[in-house]
Amino acid sequence: MLNAFENKVAGFIRAEKLFEQAGGILAAVSGGADSAALVRLLHRLIRHGAVKAELSIGHVNHKLRGKMSDGDERFVVETGNRLELGVYTCSVDVRDYARNNKASIETAGRLLRVDALAEMAKACGCTTVVTAHHADDNAETVIHRLLRGTGYRGLGGIRPARTLQSAVGKMTFASPLLCVTRSEILAYCKENGISWRHDHTNDDFAHTRNRIRHLLLPVLRKESVSDPTAQLLALSQTTQRLFTRIERDVDRLCAEIITDKGPSRVVMDRRAFGRLGDLVAVELTRQVLVEIGCGLRNLTQAHYRNILRLTRGESPHKLSLPDGTIMSAGREILCFEKNPAGARAEPVTPASKPPVIGGRTGFDGYVIETTLLDAAACNVEKFKANKDSSVEWFDYDKLILPLIVRKRRAGDRFAPLGMANEKKVGKFLTAARIDSESRKGIVIIADTEKIIWVAPVRCAASTAVCSATKRILEIRLR
Repeated sequence: MLNAFENKVAGFIRAEKLFEQAGGILAAVSGGADSAALVRLLHRLIRHGAVKAELSIGHVNHKLRGKMSDGDERFVVETGNRLELGVYTCSVDVRDYARNNKASIETAGRLLRVDALAEMAKACGCTTVVTAHHADDNAETVIHRLLRGTGYRGLGGIRPARTLQSAVGKMTFASPLLCVTRSEILAYCKENGISWRHDHTNDDFAHTRNRIRHLLLPVLRKESVSDPTAQLLALSQTTQRLFTRIERDVDRLCAEIITDKGPSRVVMDRRAFGRLGDLVAVELTRQVLVEIGCGLRNLTQAHYRNILRLTRGESPHKLSLPDGTIMSAGREILCFEKNPAGARAEPVTPASKPPVIGGRTGFDGYVIETTLLDAAACNVEKFKANKDSSVEWFDYDKLILPLIVRKRRAGDRFAPLGMANEKKVGKFLTAARIDSESRKGIVIIADTEKIIWVAPVRCAASTAVCSATKRILEIRLR
């Protein structure tokens, strides 16, 4: 008979239809408490008919902890033998891969692990790899993405089932423990005499995820009225439903928008693409870039924003993207191409340009709109409450015209609004935790004497609107 924990997970598996098409499933078992509980749970669910699939175990030895890593592998093999399950193991050289591919240890480990698990699953005839991600892992993932900057797709957290590309092709990865927390899993282990191995690297605060787990989440739990893990899970589930609708729209519209497709080149109908809403257009673009081999890790919101501008005729006809990818716009078509013959980086902008007061000026992929306003007719407080980072108001009579828009220069300094002293722009951006990719999208707007806006991050204090302001210059980035 199944207990309450097992019934809860079985209900989640049914609701998400995780294993309906799975003839065989490979449980990814590291030896830790979560995966030790996962394999025992799946074994029991199969025995009681709650899951209809053949179960095998897969273990990846990352060779990062010497004898302890080898001990984890022996523990997993012994676990499989006790449960009379097939066990597949392999070793990967994470440090070597990280060094050769200029990746972090965490990124290298994740990429090699996906490839290894997919290869083991394929070798033993399994169609799904099952991981032990739980609700707390999802909370950490969402917070981590928020700290880096993310969109709707990132807010969806860990999907119950997702298809990942691997060295042996596409593979389904499922996470049936997303409906339970780490504390519930530990209680299940203790109640059922399940032993596990402890990985001391999970306690190392050098890793952002561990700081979120051990420092930030406990504070959030203490200070929150309701459990933040449950709140973030609900947010993820709502966002996943929204994103599923976006994906369906993309699938439905692909045939009429994509006119030609090859291994490293995709051509789309420009007018049809231009009719798409921003969310659908960005997701279609993301899928196209993945298909032609443009890595998503180096793509920023600024890249997607510039892609949308180009399609609407608001920027140059070519755009350089990461990994040697070029997007070009003709009158009728849009073309995304990886490493096209003879491609070279597009010179995006001149060194500087004077924005037209009361008009529109194109610079560095942005369209800069300026509007002169009568301060007496403006509600400053309402503007501050509703504005986003793409627009600022300035006291027009404090400006020493003409204005100039340009890229950052070494030694740039300004007095940021809200700060008492002048700062170097570079040090200000570091203190504001603006990452290197986001910095590429920053432009400087200055008058003849000083910087008035490090756009779109912070404006200067010297030209801020105040109660004595008579004329307001609105500057907006599009």
